[in-house]
Amino acid sequence: METTHTTSAIGVDLGATKIAAGLVSNAGAILARRKTGTGSGDGPEAVADRLAGLVSELIQQAQQEDLPRPTGLGVGVAGLIDHDAGVVISSPNAGWTQMPLRDLVAARVPLTPVVVDNDGNCAAIGETWMGAAAGCRHVVCLTLGTGVGGGLVLDGRIYRGAHGVGAEVGHLVVAADGELCSCGGRGCLEAYASGTAVARMARSRLESEPGTKSTLRGIRSDELGAEEVTEAAAAGDTLAREVLAEAGRMLGCGLTSLVHLLEPELVVVSGGLAEAGDMILAPARAELRRRAFPASVQHVKVLPAKLGNDAGLVGAAALVLANTD
Repeated sequence: METTHTTSAIGVDLGATKIAAGLVSNAGAILARRKTGTGSGDGPEAVADRLAGLVSELIQQAQQEDLPRPTGLGVGVAGLIDHDAGVVISSPNAGWTQMPLRDLVAARVPLTPVVVDNDGNCAAIGETWMGAAAGCRHVVCLTLGTGVGGGLVLDGRIYRGAHGVGAEVGHLVVAADGELCSCGGRGCLEAYASGTAVARMARSRLESEPGTKSTLRGIRSDELGAEEVTEAAAAGDTLAREVLAEAGRMLGCGLTSLVHLLEPELVVVSGGLAEAGDMILAPARAELRRRAFPASVQHVKVLPAKLGNDAGLVGAAALVLANTD
């Protein structure tokens, strides 16, 4: 039976380095998409202009191709978010503080409502709606990107905390007085299991082990990122594989605390770094099972997001389509 796409919304994944936008149908299909650089250093107004430009292009495409006209706009953004006010309280990786994102965007787009939420929450909503966690009521979702975001679905509902800024799983402390995190603290999971952390660890290994062979040595230090490390690891580079394994081990340490606290049915891992697959997830699972109580971990699965990097985008659209607030 053919699925009918009767309504749609635009979902936006607003990251520190890129903006991804998509026209998402009520059946969860991405009917059209756009992407551009964030240019976060240019200031909030410029970022809102770029986001609105993508939205305008998607609305135009919907009209030209007779696609369902979007009924609203959902935006997922990394950081501490006041969901009710639509304000980015703090987004360290992008350098935003008290940014009235909803108002900035609403003034630039012909859509209502405009809804803003944490990107980890959006990823969790997307995966429980159409992804790996469909049908589950107790889910932990992690997004491994520039930083580490998180979303919690508890008893079938997204959990935001008492004042809307809960579920910051990237800032679980996994190493007392450890590496400096973008938040200003030390030893956060984000400082060990994010794309930024993987790039830092690879550069450190290359500098401290000059005799170790690696294809990464052919890449300029300022151009060496997590994507390059993942590609080298996939091609068999030993140093790159060891870096990803260490990031996975630290991810497993963070998951241990989350599993002991929440005992979810499923842990879903999304984001760019999750594209490393079992090169990072296998050591995470092994560390989790080594550390966690058997009774806590025996029924928990750790899976990559079925929606991949689209989890946040689809979840952001679902904020409007499913009135998930």
